[in-house]
Amino acid sequence: KVTSTDASGNKSDEKVIDVKDTTPPVAPTVSEVTSESPQVSGTAEAESTVKVELPDGTELTGVADDQGNYGIDIPANKKFRGGEQLKVTSTDASGNKSNEAVVEVKDTTPPFAPLVFIVSSEDTQISGESEPGSIIKVELPDGTELTGVADDQG
Repeated sequence: KVTSTDASGNKSDEKVIDVKDTTPPVAPTVSEVTSESPQVSGTAEAESTVKVELPDGTELTGVADDQGNYGIDIPANKKFRGGEQLKVTSTDASGNKSNEAVVEVKDTTPPFAPLVFIVSSEDTQISGESEPGSIIKVELPDGTELTGVADDQG
């Protein structure tokens, strides 16, 4: 409400004005997301709409509670790999959108057991298949340990 009073103390009628919110929310915080996480959670402006963009472009939405906490379930058919990124924004009731918060998915999924090709007593190399980039450890009958790294094809 706005009023005006002159030097003689005469007061004008009240004028009611609406103040438009044009301030965007602060970017949401995002808790750690792993390859096994069932949801994306964190904090955002209280009661704002939170949007999570998945690596494949799918968008999930939820609403932060009155304390600013949010938790958005990840559909069971969506699985993440380590290194993928999720983009999270919040939009307040006036339609102001925050900057993106970007979180990288942490890989917590163990690799599958390696497949070892047949080895004979005359072989000088052990080969097989595993998750690309995984460290392969081989223990020989005499207790000697050998290590190698699976190439980008596994």
